[in-house]
Amino acid sequence: MKMRTWCGGLLALLLSTMAHATLFDVSYSATRGDQTLLTFSGYLTGELTGNLVTNISDVHLTSSIWPELDTFSAFGCCSLKKPAVFSLDGSQNSFVLESTSGHSDLVWWPQTLLSGQSAALVFGFNMLTNRVVSGGFFPSGNSNINTVWSMAAVSAVPEPESWLLLAGGLGVIALVARRRTRSNPIELVSA
Repeated sequence: MKMRTWCGGLLALLLSTMAHATLFDVSYSATRGDQTLLTFSGYLTGELTGNLVTNISDVHLTSSIWPELDTFSAFGCCSLKKPAVFSLDGSQNSFVLESTSGHSDLVWWPQTLLSGQSAALVFGFNMLTNRVVSGGFFPSGNSNINTVWSMAAVSAVPEPESWLLLAGGLGVIALVARRRTRSNPIELVSA
């Protein structure tokens, strides 16, 4: 009974200390009538705390309006310029994504509009030509621009360190159980 309690406690400790990154689907579009100003979609991993997603990694985005994102998606697309914050509702986003080539940035830049409304100017910037590729406000301060941000958790992805910690804990449990079996040999009684 003592062994069972000890093993259960160890397993509970291992499970409680496991850090999990969560996979998030991300999409954004800014349109004016039939014209698409900017659109991107993809996924990233990070840790969710309330509305904020931090400790972001594995960013993969593609865009139909910004071909360079499509071009470099095969190479992992983008790296984050720190610090970077994403939020489920988009209201607290603050990030700059740099293409793998270093030639273009995708910027989410929080601002306060003249009306006092909190918003962000989202745009793609091509550093080779020093030109803004396209952009739009989120949420739209202009009634002619329609902006939609979507970010949803897909699943939990255990970190590699978590798997190692779990394997180590299970190994310790197996060793203790084996040792206990050896120290209490089974006696065979002949009939």
